[in-house]
Amino acid sequence: MHNHMKYSNMEERIMYNIQRNDRSIRFTLIELLVVISIIMMLAALLLPALQKAKATSHRIACASNLKNLTVGMHCYAGDWRGYLPQEPAASEYECWDAKIADYMNYRMTGNRNTWGPPVFHCPAGIPNPYYALGSSRGYAMNGILAHSTLSSTYMPRQNIIGGNPENGKIFLLADMWVDTLVPMAEHYTVGHPVNYEYVSLTQFARLAYRHSKTFNFSRMDGSVDNTKRGNSGGGEKPVWFFYASSNAGAYWQDGAVMK
Repeated sequence: MHNHMKYSNMEERIMYNIQRNDRSIRFTLIELLVVISIIMMLAALLLPALQKAKATSHRIACASNLKNLTVGMHCYAGDWRGYLPQEPAASEYECWDAKIADYMNYRMTGNRNTWGPPVFHCPAGIPNPYYALGSSRGYAMNGILAHSTLSSTYMPRQNIIGGNPENGKIFLLADMWVDTLVPMAEHYTVGHPVNYEYVSLTQFARLAYRHSKTFNFSRMDGSVDNTKRGNSGGGEKPVWFFYASSNAGAYWQDGAVMK
């Protein structure tokens, strides 16, 4: 009898301790709301930093893409006496991306949705909504360089790698989007010349300011840069072309004739 009572008291003591500890770790509703508020505040502080880091990562990856595509352009030019890929007839699909596809190990066999890898897609771009990622293209070529015969306005041989001492300064490829789509997304690879394959002085709306209101571009010398919009909308930094010898040394940049 004595042993039984002792065991019963011990059991009650254990239950008492458990209940007391349970009460000590309970949160009140107010305490729970305070914890949630702190977590939300920390998330609000960290989110901009995370978004900025993501944007920077995309901009760097895009610059790497442009570097590789420009190398592809140089490889093509090496096989064509220095000439850059030239714009085909309006009904043909042999634009600059098709012409450098082999140099980029870009496969164009089978259904378009199986094409790839996505070397023409900008990591910060919105993929073409109608095709798979491998068929999405977020870059366009300087249309002035894409003609085998240049008008008298332009200095000759600007469409040739090394054709003139100053050619390396001219911009070659740039971020592009379809300004008539909402939201503004990329186009598709291997299209007609009218399918946003090229950009000229009258098509600044095609320039994709998707890297924190800037766009990336490459030059003929292989360098890659980033630029703000500028006064003209054509970017502060890109040199679009050099004028003919009648205005020797002058070039078009940011809406003005620069010397």
